[in-house]
Amino acid sequence: PFCNLLFIVNFNMPALKSLLALLMVMVIVSHASNCTNNVRVDGYSCYPGYCAADGPKKPPPTCGPELAEEKLGGDTPQERVDNAKTWCDTNSSCNGFAIDFDFPVTLFFSTKNISAAAQPNEQWNAFWKGPPQPLPPGPTPSPSPSPWQPFLPKGPCAHDEDCSLNGVCNSSGVCNCFASWKGHNCQYLALGPVNSSSFGGYGVTPNISSWGGSIYTEKLPSNNTLYHLYVTEETDGKGLASWITNSQIIHAVSSTPDGPYTKRDVVSTPPTTNPQILYDASSKTFLLFHIRGAGSFQLFTSNSTNGPWIPTPFGLGGCNNPTAAFHPNGTLYVMCHDSQFSLYAFNPKQGMPAWKAKPNAPIPTLMVGHNRNVPGNCEDPFIYLDRFARFHVLAHCYTCYWYPAPQRPSGEQDRQASGSCLPGSSYCSGHGFSYTGEAGNWTWIGGGDAPYGFTANNSDGSVRSFSTRERPWGLLGGEHGDDFIALINGVSPPQPIYAKFIKGRDWTYTNIQRVEHDPVDRS
Repeated sequence: PFCNLLFIVNFNMPALKSLLALLMVMVIVSHASNCTNNVRVDGYSCYPGYCAADGPKKPPPTCGPELAEEKLGGDTPQERVDNAKTWCDTNSSCNGFAIDFDFPVTLFFSTKNISAAAQPNEQWNAFWKGPPQPLPPGPTPSPSPSPWQPFLPKGPCAHDEDCSLNGVCNSSGVCNCFASWKGHNCQYLALGPVNSSSFGGYGVTPNISSWGGSIYTEKLPSNNTLYHLYVTEETDGKGLASWITNSQIIHAVSSTPDGPYTKRDVVSTPPTTNPQILYDASSKTFLLFHIRGAGSFQLFTSNSTNGPWIPTPFGLGGCNNPTAAFHPNGTLYVMCHDSQFSLYAFNPKQGMPAWKAKPNAPIPTLMVGHNRNVPGNCEDPFIYLDRFARFHVLAHCYTCYWYPAPQRPSGEQDRQASGSCLPGSSYCSGHGFSYTGEAGNWTWIGGGDAPYGFTANNSDGSVRSFSTRERPWGLLGGEHGDDFIALINGVSPPQPIYAKFIKGRDWTYTNIQRVEHDPVDRS
């Protein structure tokens, strides 16, 4: 009836003009109400389901801090908003901020025009100074999920890339996989059962939150083996929600790769996390790459697995979640988790190890969120080189955090968001590979070709699921030094919500899962 009325009423009528103006204001105001958790902040308008880009407009749901990003704390959503308002009000350049209530960092912006920077993203809420502004249309509801179609060919292979560089394409067009890989295209890790007695690694005994690590294998004079685990643990009995300020790196040991591990000492007190151990045989030095707080790069070095660990200058001023590997020619390659998974080469020089050199120009290897072969977003890279000096990266390439649930329920501390996280339509890993490591020479696969998923078989025959499985790292060995002995991840127990950042539900642990080997390496 209202639409018909518009056709028969004279548009010049002052009353109708006023009515239309009022309706427009109502539409805009409706865009700026009902913010998640019903938070309110004086002097700001709320835009639920929006964040903002940190520069030229990017494809949704890209978000980033144009002015600053800060971890301000707050035990409730309203406290977080109040703290963000205080920060913004005391910084003259700030005109707005965006918050994801399950993510600890707040993004701040200087632009006054949110309509130019707004990005639809159901996980976020934007708060801008002043009255409501018109915004672009919100995100289109996602269609019902369907299984992701694998990228790799299912017919005969033509070259080693068709075998994910995890094997060799033989003259009959068949992939001969390396010992720790399986599948038509050698795309799947041949994961074995998780050690039920150690609950798969570190974080159950002792009962403490833990979030991934890396392992060095030491051959003892007795011909026995000692495994040194450098792992993130949370202090003061806290969970992962406090990781930016409460994480520390500890050193634990075991006689078996999958534990149980016994804590030996503290390598570095808070706030340090994401340890990646690497041994440089040329200088007989242990390198421990890690980050401080939310992403500040740091390198420790030591002559012993037991320390002391010395903070050491390094050629990269900033590198989030660094991962490193040596090329057979002595070059050190370091990959950083940035928008392109940038790869840096450090070449050794006369009498100077590679890790003391200056890096070459960064090599882009992946456009995060825009790679056609990998659904979802990628982070947490782990780099290694195989027996032919070809480059490989495992990463946390994910489509959800609350496996296995058809949609995430809403609650007092949860975002009002939903999404499928069911078998066949949800993934948590990806694999990148390259003959040379050079720009434009990388292939990335995930989804139906993902190397592993959200579940693991226990040694007692039961199956365990993880609501999220992140921070991959591989313990390598075997005849050629590139076979996976075990896969290490930071994991959350199954919960139907994005629980790892919700206090009281944020217990996590480090899962270590053995990889089975084909007794005959057919490569």
